[in-house]
Amino acid sequence: MRHIGDLPDEALARRLGDFLLAEGIKTAVEPEDGRWAVWVFDEDHVEQAREEFARFVDDPDDSRYTAAKQAAADRRREEERRERQLRKNAVDVRREWERPRFPRAPVTNALFAASIALAATTTSFRGLSSLSLCDRVEPLLTKFFLVPMQGVPGETGKVQYRPQEGLEAVRQGEVHRLVTPIFIHMDVLHLLFNMLWLQILGTAIEVRRGSLRLLGMVLAIAVASNLAQYWWKGPAFGGMSGVDFGLFAYVWMKSRYEPESGFFMPPQTVFLMIAWMLICYVGPMHIANAAHTVGLAAGMLLSLGGTFLRRQRR
Repeated sequence: MRHIGDLPDEALARRLGDFLLAEGIKTAVEPEDGRWAVWVFDEDHVEQAREEFARFVDDPDDSRYTAAKQAAADRRREEERRERQLRKNAVDVRREWERPRFPRAPVTNALFAASIALAATTTSFRGLSSLSLCDRVEPLLTKFFLVPMQGVPGETGKVQYRPQEGLEAVRQGEVHRLVTPIFIHMDVLHLLFNMLWLQILGTAIEVRRGSLRLLGMVLAIAVASNLAQYWWKGPAFGGMSGVDFGLFAYVWMKSRYEPESGFFMPPQTVFLMIAWMLICYVGPMHIANAAHTVGLAAGMLLSLGGTFLRRQRR
């Protein structure tokens, strides 16, 4: 806050404060050494407020000051309404960690459980760099890839498919394959990293937007990111990261362009997520970059599209 001047009594200070508020300048009035100090909150408004202060001192009974009381009261009521809405939408993170998560985020927890269950059933986790398929469970796992896959005989951790078949299985009715690659994880670190972000972002969205909305978002982002990765590099991929990037983008855009939604994405987290995506492009790691990029774009579109429609209805 910046101090712009002192007035001899509270009534005059309040009158000036009402006028400035009606002009869009938020102030605070405080007693100080027998006088009343006027403070301005926004640095950008300091010069304008000082000019108005000088004019007010010259003629505090001018009608433009006395008429501002009602406008200031209306503005205060509107700000109180917005504050109530923000408190209603915002979620205290510390309380969220203390509450049981299963009743509050059933879709998030179902996605989490399905990923863990598939990994526990089909992956040996003996290494941290490849998918280890066991002969007795490989038929289950192949149903989760975008196209039917098979293990390479005698070569643990490698899979193969028939490129000429394309998306024939999907066209023949196995539409679940458009989504199910999100449940396949290649190693322990891949699984843990994706599940961490799923729990954080999925729960935040589900608490505020509801389970059906989150489910629809996950399905839309999964289909878009899986198809993008298939067309870019083929079907030998899996993981929740495309969905995670989409959920991240949704929260990020809401935080930036619709703050009244109650979402908040710290700038440090934005930097880390975007930096990680770019590092994956230039590094030697075999990562589903197309899924990350299209998932991010899909989350942005879902977020900004919802914000636009909400403002159109106002």
